[in-house]
Amino acid sequence: MTSFTVAAVIVAVLVLSLAAQPTTASDAAPSHSRLYPEIESYLDARAAEFELISPDRKAVLEELSTYVRRDTKSADPASLIFVCT
Repeated sequence: MTSFTVAAVIVAVLVLSLAAQPTTASDAAPSHSRLYPEIESYLDARAAEFELISPDRKAVLEELSTYVRRDTKSADPASLIFVCT
């Protein structure tokens, strides 16, 4: 994988992680203990890197996660396109 592809995957994981974050106790996401251990470990490692994201980038990602969260709450699929070049 190229470094850009790896970066795109990390951004995708971060966006989906942010979208999965509960906003209230009733929104609590199920544990990701059902994931493959390798994927769970990878996601935990990426989550530990959140502080490396610039505040400007976090603001953009928060907008995107709000969109995904809104659509999934309304039972509509979130239409996302990931382009890796």
